[in-house]
Amino acid sequence: MPLYRRVQRLRLERRDADGGLSIGFPVDQRHIADTLGLSLVPTHKTLRRLQQLGLHELRDNSLRLFNPRALRKIAN
Repeated sequence: MPLYRRVQRLRLERRDADGGLSIGFPVDQRHIADTLGLSLVPTHKTLRRLQQLGLHELRDNSLRLFNPRALRKIAN
């Protein structure tokens, strides 16, 4: 089950005015890279590309998902 679904079930998400989903996410790119077993550079490039596509924003210990359905489609 995707992380954001678990957050929704626990009612920990915050809906933004534009419909985006925001959750507390005290993890930085280094943690993500280590967890995935990747180096920081490709992790940064991938996250940056997803952000440029308007799918997410990772800032101030918060992860904001603009289009969870599109992210799920990319992941599959």
